[in-house]
Amino acid sequence: MKTTLLIRIYIPKHTKWDLH
Repeated sequence: MKTTLLIRIYIPKHTKWDLH
C-alpha cells in the first residue's frame, strides 16, 4: 500500500523530468 503512494508520486516526478 505504501509502495503505491511512493510510486504515484515518484512516477509523475520522473515523467516531468522526462518530458522536459
